Parts: sequence; C-alpha cells; structure tokens
Amino acid sequence: MRLLALLTSLLLTAGLLIAQPLDPDAYGASFDLQTEDPEELARTLCQPFTSDRDKAQVIFSWLANHIEYDLDEARRNRPIQIMYKSQEDLQRQIEGIRRTRMSRALRYRRGVCNHYASLFETMCRAVGLDAGEIEGYVARDPGRITSAGIEPNHVWNWVRLDGRICLLDVTYAAGMADMTGQTFTMEYEPRWFDVPPRILIQTHFPDEAADQRLPDPLTADEFADRPFFYPASTRVPVINWSPSGRSISLSEEVITIEVAFRQKPRGVYLIVDNIAQEVPTKWKGATVQLDIPADLLKRQRQIEIGAEERDGTLSYLMAWKIVR
Repeated sequence: MRLLALLTSLLLTAGLLIAQPLDPDAYGASFDLQTEDPEELARTLCQPFTSDRDKAQVIFSWLANHIEYDLDEARRNRPIQIMYKSQEDLQRQIEGIRRTRMSRALRYRRGVCNHYASLFETMCRAVGLDAGEIEGYVARDPGRITSAGIEPNHVWNWVRLDGRICLLDVTYAAGMADMTGQTFTMEYEPRWFDVPPRILIQTHFPDEAADQRLPDPLTADEFADRPFFYPASTRVPVINWSPSGRSISLSEEVITIEVAFRQKPRGVYLIVDNIAQEVPTKWKGATVQLDIPADLLKRQRQIEIGAEERDGTLSYLMAWKIVR
C-alpha cells in the first residue's frame, strides 16, 4: 500500500509539473532556431502558446535576448537613396530592403531599432496578431533637447492585445550601451513590454500624436519642457513631479524637488559626479520631497536623481537642467 501511495503521489506530482504553463519570457530566452525567415521563426516559436499576449511576449523576449544592438551600424546611419518609377515601385523596393534587413539581422543576430521593430511586427503578423511600428524621437542626452531638435531617431512598436493597444520597445529591452557609446551590454529588461502610455511618453515622443495613446497628447514643446527621464526610469515608474519644467534655477539656498512614484522605491538620492549623495527627504506614501542644498550643485550643469530599487540597484532616474 505504501508503494502504491508513493507511486500515485509521484504521478500526481509529475502531472502537476507537466501542467505548469510555460513562461513566455523564459521560453523566448532559451529557444533557438537558425533561420533567416521571420515568419517561420514566429510560427515555430509560438507553437506552445495559445493566448495573443503570450505570443507577443515570447516574440518580444526572443528578439531582445538573441539580437544584439549593432553600435557600428548605428554610428554609420547612412540614408538610403531609391530610384523609382511609381509609388507601387517605391513600396516594392522599400519592402525588399526591409526583408533583406530582417534576414541579415537573423543571420548575424545583430541589428538596430529598425531591425527590432520590423522583426517584431512581421513575426506578430505571421501568428495572427495585429501589430505595427512607431517612428519618433527619444532623448539621449539630458543637456541637449529643444522642440526644434525633436526629429525622428528611433522606432518602436505597438501590438493589439485583448482589445487594446500595448506599447513596447524591443531595442531598449535588449540592453544598454555604456556612457561612451562604445560598448553594448545585452541585458534583458522585460518592463519595456506593455509600457503604460503615460510612462512611455516620458522617454518616447512619436511623430504621430495618436501613437501616444493619451487622451491629451503632448506637443513637441511640452515634451521638450519636461525633465529628462533616463531609460531605467521604467523600472521605478514616476507618475508626477515638481518642478514640472526641464530647468531649475539656483536662486534659492535649498532646491526642493518632489517626485511621486507608482510604487515606493527603497530610496531616492541626488547624484553628483556619478556618486549618490544623501540629502534631506520627506516621504508621504509613495511621494518624496528632496531638499537639496544649492552648494552641492555649484559645479553641476544639471540636477540628477536616482532611485534605489528593491534589489539594491541604484539607477539614474531623472535630470533637470540648471540655469544660473
């Protein structure tokens, strides 16, 4: 009887293990298939999944975990000249270039934002998902942004899931270049999948206002007059802040900054010369007030703050330009 009970228990345990649903993030990271055909890759990759969300997420994970950002290609950034006879001929040539780029990205496992975005859209459509690309601007330097300088420099995606549009950026999910732009480190960041529109607009400004997916879309001037948000801010989402503009004057002895988070981080710090500095803080729920002595900022061009996450990681969060 004991043996029978033990065997029954083992069989039940095995059945439970088999029944566990696959994690699309983990599956996308571990799955591999050598092909230059994005449709074939998508159909094979998504076979174990039935929900639209899981399919979109496993495609997102696969691309971010297997395609390395090509810094050399990004630096070259050569425009393509196309000679065409008609609009149909132009579209045919553009699609041919797009297909060639996707094939090369899958062959060499390297690409830039255009490759990630085109592959995501194509792979989603291959498994029946409605998806598309969004062209727009992302600020990369907290000290250099004006509304006149907001020109397209990036591409990301949307996908329709459960009747709503979800926003995502595979390029940012794949990792991050160092401060010099010389080295890219692959480090999967799943939070760039299904980013709330009010969070994504802090870093991404689409060409088309409708692609913001906000009830009151921002203008280029409004986007340019906000504080600079570092990409890591998606890990510690900010829902409100003061001062609301991009610049802060050092006219007072103490500079007060207030930041409201979606979820309270372990701590918030002033960052001076890449070193975290503790300054007086007051918390009310998930909102913090920082009182920063102006003396700490005498040699600085901007006020930068960072947030400590639950795992102890300190990430750059926001920056305001200093005016004197």
